Amino acid sequence: MLIFYSVIFVIIPILFNIILTFNIIITESIANNEFRTWMKTRPAAMIIFLGGLDVAVLLLLSSNFAGFKLFSIQFSLKAKNYIDLGTICNLIIEDIPQLLIQVCNLFIKKICSIY
Repeated sequence: MLIFYSVIFVIIPILFNIILTFNIIITESIANNEFRTWMKTRPAAMIIFLGGLDVAVLLLLSSNFAGFKLFSIQFSLKAKNYIDLGTICNLIIEDIPQLLIQVCNLFIKKICSIY
């Protein structure tokens, strides 16, 4: 039965991240000219894939990592707030339930090994 919950608490956060990533990309493309210019030269599929894994990964794109232009995007304050909210939601809908599932699984294995 725990496998069902494990699958649910993996699929729902991924769908949440993808929807939030699409929302951020569309909003930024409409409102932020610098973002729109940046998107024309970069593959959007990569951004959606990264955002589907975890919304907080989108902040990597604005980090200026190693001076690469790929990591030079400038998000608006609204987009950064969405990313922060998505990170908090991920903690609640993904990380905490997965921790509880692992703890339950550990206790079930210990109880079964006693008998």
